[in-house]
Amino acid sequence: MGQYTEYEINQAIEAVGKGMSLRKASIEYGIPKTTLRDRLHGTQPREIAFEDYQRLSIDQEAKLAEWVRIQHALGLAPIHQQVKVFAERILHAMGDTDPLGKQWIQGFKRRNPSIKVQRSRPIDSRRINGASTEVIRDWFNLLAIPEVKSIKPSNRYNMDETGILEGQGSNGLVLGMFEMKSVRKKQPGSRAWVSIIECISALGHALDPLIIYKGKTVQQQWFPLDLGPYKRWQFTATENGWTTDDTAVEWLQKVFIPQTLPQGKEEARLLVADGHGTAQHKLELLQAQVASTAARKRRAVQLDPNTKFANIKDIQQAQIEAGEKEDITDGFSVSDLPSEAESCIVVASGCS
Repeated sequence: MGQYTEYEINQAIEAVGKGMSLRKASIEYGIPKTTLRDRLHGTQPREIAFEDYQRLSIDQEAKLAEWVRIQHALGLAPIHQQVKVFAERILHAMGDTDPLGKQWIQGFKRRNPSIKVQRSRPIDSRRINGASTEVIRDWFNLLAIPEVKSIKPSNRYNMDETGILEGQGSNGLVLGMFEMKSVRKKQPGSRAWVSIIECISALGHALDPLIIYKGKTVQQQWFPLDLGPYKRWQFTATENGWTTDDTAVEWLQKVFIPQTLPQGKEEARLLVADGHGTAQHKLELLQAQVASTAARKRRAVQLDPNTKFANIKDIQQAQIEAGEKEDITDGFSVSDLPSEAESCIVVASGCS
C-alpha cells in the first residue's frame, strides 16, 4: 500500500470501532492490515514510540511544521537549510549545541506529512503584497463595465514584465503545504539583469516578446550564431535593464499596435497592464502615444540597432561586421507605423 497519515489510521480505527470489518477498513483507508491490527491492540505510533530518540519533541516539530505552512501562505516557503537552521536554534535554546544529522530533514518530513518538498515559482513581492481580496474584487468590477465587456476576447490583451536574474534559476526546491502542487515564492524584484515584456490575448495569442538587456547598446556577442528561434523577437538595452517610459511607448508602436490590428477598424482593443512601480505613468504615455499616432500616415523608418529596438536582421548585420557570418540579405529592418492605430485602444491598469 502507499503512504498513509496518522489521521487516516485514526479514521480507520474509528470505523472499526463502529462495526466495519478490519479487512474492509484496511482497504478503504489504505492502511496495512497488520498495522491496523497492532494499533487496535495498543501499539503506539512510530513517532511516539521513538520520541525519546528525536532531537526535537513531537510538539516542537508540529510547531515547526506549522511555521513552514505559514511561510508557504506568505509566499516565503523555506528551503531545507532554512528549516534546519531554525530547528538548530530551537535546540540551542534548550542547551543542545550539537548539529543535526544529514538525514534529519528527511525524518522531519516523514514525521510531519502535512508538509512536502515542492518546486517554487518566483513572484515579485509587490504582487503578493498588493493582491488583497478588496483589490482583486474591485478589479473584476472594472471588467464588468459595459464598455469593457463589449470588447471581443480576441481583442483583449494582458501585458506584463518579468525578469531573469543572472545566476539564479526560475525554480527551486522548498518546503510547503502537502495539499498544494506548487509554491509561489517572493523575490526582491523581478526586473533584474534582463527584463522581458510579454503580451497575450484572452484567446491565447501571444505577441512577440521584447527583451531588454542592461547596457548602453545591444551587443552582437550576447547572441548565439543560430538566431532562428528568435526570428520575430525584439531586443533593446537600457541603463539598468528595466523598462523605461521611452521603451514602453516604443513597444506600443513597434509591437502592440502592428500585431493586434482587429478585423474591424472600429473594434476596440483592451490592453491590461499591471499597476506596479511606474506603470501608471507608462500607461499615460501609451494613451498619449495612441492619440498622437492616429493622424499619421504610413512611413518607413530605418532603425539604428544601437538606439532603437534591434531585431534579428540587425543582430545578424552586427555579427557580419564582427566577422561571425558571411552574408545577409538585408542589414536593417524597416518598421511601419500602421494607420489602423486609430482604432480605439482601451488601456487599463491592473491590481496594485
